[in-house]
Amino acid sequence: MSVELLTDSKIRALKPHPAPFELLDRSQTGLTLRVSANGKKTWFLLTRIKGTLRRVKIGTYPEITLTAAREEARRQKARIQLGADIWLEKKGGSNQLRFDEFAERFLSEHSIQKADSGKEDRRKIEKHLIPLWGKVSVNEITKTHVHIVIDQLLKADTRVMPNRVLQLIKTMFTWGLEKDLVASNPAEHIRKPKKEKSRDVYLNEVELRMFWRALEKTTSQVRDFFQLCILMGQRAGREMGHLRWREIDFNTGLALISFERMKNRVSQEIPVSSHAAAILSELKKQAGVSPFVFPSPIDPIGRPMTYPKKRFLKIKLQSGIEKDFHVHDLRHTVDTLMASRLKIPKTVREKILSHKSAKEISDVYDQHDYLDEKKDALERWGEFIFEVTKC
Repeated sequence: MSVELLTDSKIRALKPHPAPFELLDRSQTGLTLRVSANGKKTWFLLTRIKGTLRRVKIGTYPEITLTAAREEARRQKARIQLGADIWLEKKGGSNQLRFDEFAERFLSEHSIQKADSGKEDRRKIEKHLIPLWGKVSVNEITKTHVHIVIDQLLKADTRVMPNRVLQLIKTMFTWGLEKDLVASNPAEHIRKPKKEKSRDVYLNEVELRMFWRALEKTTSQVRDFFQLCILMGQRAGREMGHLRWREIDFNTGLALISFERMKNRVSQEIPVSSHAAAILSELKKQAGVSPFVFPSPIDPIGRPMTYPKKRFLKIKLQSGIEKDFHVHDLRHTVDTLMASRLKIPKTVREKILSHKSAKEISDVYDQHDYLDEKKDALERWGEFIFEVTKC
């Protein structure tokens, strides 16, 4: 949170960032302006009430002007000096929202919008947080509570779960601040407890050939699934696993993946190369009445197939590849070989993989869909795969 001498011209000029941010007014102690990701500007008073740091909503800008917000902040601070609990007044006399109630609201209003990680959020909350915090008032949760959770995870988990749970707590309370449900974020200034090594694993050409040939020996549905993931460069979860025939247009050679299933919540228009189209055409002949490209063998009309995790592990073992790689590393492979072997520009690769650009703000101005560039890149990628994997 930066401190600035706010002026009306400065406030009008503020542009939204990918994540919410706040400015603290230098002229009036405790007065903050929060700018949400969608550009909404909201005044808050950040102050201690009976020893507890509270965040009290004043109103939105420009309905509440800078001058009016400063006057209201002074008025409310004077009332606090006289013993008023303006936090309780704002909450209708009660601040006893329990953490389990808060968590359920977070899951139903926030996590449900996330294509792949909503179920994982619920699992972490129910396993690691509800047993300790469930009946505790959400505004009584402090840094100490957070450290207890993280310390328990550190004793039981040597991998990245402590970091993941800490980030989830931060996300929950940041959302709670946005919704005016909590007064502060107890995890805000807690650092990641474990240092993570960034994964930079991909298959080289020899390993890609080994993996592809191992796929040829498995069942046709699993083979086609992973081969299409590689040829189209899409995530193996809901993006490819829940692909529907209505999303594929063989006439235009395009697949449109609905935004609900995309990790970044943006619809993905992906060209279907001739090699991917050949696989899809064969699958279409076998589809029957199922709406899914990869239907469940138990309920082909109502459900897509379950992600074949065990099959992937078996294929990986049978391939003879010695390095440890995950299914997500297939996308690293697409990105790396497109760059190193085909010299495909980073911008085009990001569009194909639906990666956020490092300069996210540029997306606001760059409305070019790169469809022709993606089509050319994926066609070249399909040819490259064919040459690498042929006997």
